[in-house]
Amino acid sequence: MSKLVQQAQLGVRGILTSSQKISTKPCRVTFGLIVVLFFLAVAPEGTQGKEASKKAPVDTTFSNGLTVLALEDRSDPLISLWITYRAGIPDEPEGKSGIMKVAVEIMKSGSRGYRKGEYSRVIHSGGGTFATFSSWDLTCYISRFPKNLLRDVILMEADRMESPLISRERLIDAQVAVRLDRQRYLKNDPYGVVVDALFANLYREHPYGRSRFGDPQELSSLTVADMKSWMRTWYQPSNAIVSIVGDFKTSELFEELAEIFGDIPSSERPVRSVPQEAPQESESRTTLPSSATIPIFITGYHIPEASHDDFVPLRILASILIGEKSSRVYRKLVVESGKSYFAAGDALGMNDPGMIFFYAFMNKGESMADGEAILYDELETVKAGDISERELIIAKNRLEAEILFTGTSASDKARQMAFSSILDSDPFRWLTLLDRVQAVTLDDITRVENLVEIRREN
Repeated sequence: MSKLVQQAQLGVRGILTSSQKISTKPCRVTFGLIVVLFFLAVAPEGTQGKEASKKAPVDTTFSNGLTVLALEDRSDPLISLWITYRAGIPDEPEGKSGIMKVAVEIMKSGSRGYRKGEYSRVIHSGGGTFATFSSWDLTCYISRFPKNLLRDVILMEADRMESPLISRERLIDAQVAVRLDRQRYLKNDPYGVVVDALFANLYREHPYGRSRFGDPQELSSLTVADMKSWMRTWYQPSNAIVSIVGDFKTSELFEELAEIFGDIPSSERPVRSVPQEAPQESESRTTLPSSATIPIFITGYHIPEASHDDFVPLRILASILIGEKSSRVYRKLVVESGKSYFAAGDALGMNDPGMIFFYAFMNKGESMADGEAILYDELETVKAGDISERELIIAKNRLEAEILFTGTSASDKARQMAFSSILDSDPFRWLTLLDRVQAVTLDDITRVENLVEIRREN
């Protein structure tokens, strides 16, 4: 057992009171964000469906270090292509937070060989779609398009990888776009400030604690030279993964990708170097103002990274406690006591230690302290070993259903390969997820329960 598993670390809890203040102990994320974070950013969901079993995914690495993952799948009329870079918040230089988000905006605006708007025009002309996604550990450029546009799209992606157009004008446009994204985020989610408080308190040393939108002053101070230097380091073949799923012949695809991507200049893959989080020996609370009128409290704890063998048992533990309306905490807070109108939580997986979190929206006039007490009493009960085989079976069935019915599209399979490659260091580990869930026992749950350590203020 690793040192990390032996030594549980306390995170932060955020509390939003009816007087529009938040305090933080262990912590959490708002419900709307949880869906995005968990289903897009943690250890990828797999599918063991018939279509996946017909063709096995194949991987290769070109001489310039580019990793290519391919899966022939004719169940979707559109090909799905994910260009994923191992570039996230921990890779932002000190004093230059927000550089990752700015780089995403610059990459979206075109490249030296394709003017602004050309990428959108080509893909939309065939009925396709494209999007970007950035998380703590990775950045993705996602497209879906008909088979006849395959060469056109990979030519554009190769040019964007090799020759992004970084100018003063585009830098300014990108900085403005990031600021607007942050404004929209805070406006659309009145609990957004809790998310920042969660990560800032849970990760005091690790860069995960930084705002995803960067410090406003540091964002404004970024220069063209900063962008060129950072993007040369992190947006290059040895640090990229091309994952593609659709109607093609793998041998022919690899030849075409090698022709187009194989000669892009590359350097040695950069090594992420981040400070390790010290064990948090006491509870941490922060009070924040908010315009929201519905009280909420959030609690969270460090857990091992997504690739750790205990991550799946921790997901099942989270499901038992607060995964669905039949979960323990939901029944106690919502059904039996009536103090909360909604309660949920989950386990968030990352390259470095992630978190398990719980949160509850309190009914008007109800005491947040009472809600917290109910949550912690239930956690203590579970830690005492009071989990039945029936509860374990229900939680496993719930997760197995997620695996079987979620992520069956070509785009989801491409995502699974890329994310598994980065978060699990194995592009095909997602294929074993169902087996790993089915193998979890009550002894495994008892072991990981001790990672969720409760420390209360006097």
